[in-house]
Amino acid sequence: MLGWLGGRLRLERLGPLALHLSAYGGRSAEAAGGSWLNGSFGARLSRRLGRLRAGGRLEVFGLDYSEPFSYRAYGFTAEPRLTRTFGSFTVTARGELTRGRWSLSDSLDAGTAEPIDLTADGSIALTGGGVLVARSLGPAWLEASATAYDARNGQVDGTFASLGASAAFSLDRIELDLGATLWSTPLDTELGLDATLSSRLGDRVIAYATVEKTATDPLYGSPGSVTASFGVSWRLAARRLSAAAPVVELAEAVGSGRKVRFQLPAGDAERVALAGTFTDWEPRAMRRSGDRWILELVLEPGLHQFVFLLDGDRWYVPDHAPGIVDDGWGRRNASLVIVQEK
Repeated sequence: MLGWLGGRLRLERLGPLALHLSAYGGRSAEAAGGSWLNGSFGARLSRRLGRLRAGGRLEVFGLDYSEPFSYRAYGFTAEPRLTRTFGSFTVTARGELTRGRWSLSDSLDAGTAEPIDLTADGSIALTGGGVLVARSLGPAWLEASATAYDARNGQVDGTFASLGASAAFSLDRIELDLGATLWSTPLDTELGLDATLSSRLGDRVIAYATVEKTATDPLYGSPGSVTASFGVSWRLAARRLSAAAPVVELAEAVGSGRKVRFQLPAGDAERVALAGTFTDWEPRAMRRSGDRWILELVLEPGLHQFVFLLDGDRWYVPDHAPGIVDDGWGRRNASLVIVQEK
């Protein structure tokens, strides 16, 4: 048994740049267990380059574990990405370079009056990358991936390679994520499995339950384990640092209807789609343009409701969207009215 508590601060409206700062700590409920604290600070960048979307992240991290032994690690990670859409498929190629240091100290009771102090230290080095192929299929977002790393961590050094598949389903306020990854590690062939069920209890509160079977970690070399966890994530506050661009802009008349431009700040989402009464609630992919996601459609006169779909598994309506209403199923929709031109 263990418990943990932490938080995250994220700044999203900095053009194509997004910053985050996070810190988490925990402690085992068992007397012989330990406690830990880990944190990270990083930045994400995304830009459109012709038909490609280029970006990546740069992050510094640290980990401190104590009792019954002491383990510390710190370093940085650079992860470049290139993404392109082919029809209904999104293909992402990414690399990863991690460098850092670790240290370990322990006391061994050898039956003498004084325990023997053991210390060791070394470097962390992870080099590699992979390919991710994804697409939406009805209410589901499907992904398949392949990765390979050369790892040096002082615990389990060598080549780590994986093939993985995952699916995310969203229904009203309930989300289900399932994943399986087959790993080839320097120790053996290992299977990783995970399942997370989450429910939005409000605009700021999410409750979740996760069951996970992990494989040997290529970064730290720690062995795999089976865990089950339950928790609540609470967004304490959100504030716009500048005036937000309108979510909907009406353009020229087309026949009896109007051309409508939908837009959303880029944030840190890799994919954004629009769904509404005018698409029979089927997601329509939006295109990245600078620091915004954009989609232009011609809508006929009448009342229309819509939402945004982030990364294929999270329904989202900005607080400043027009005509926010409850859809009767515990979820918010935005709405707009198109008046017939005379």
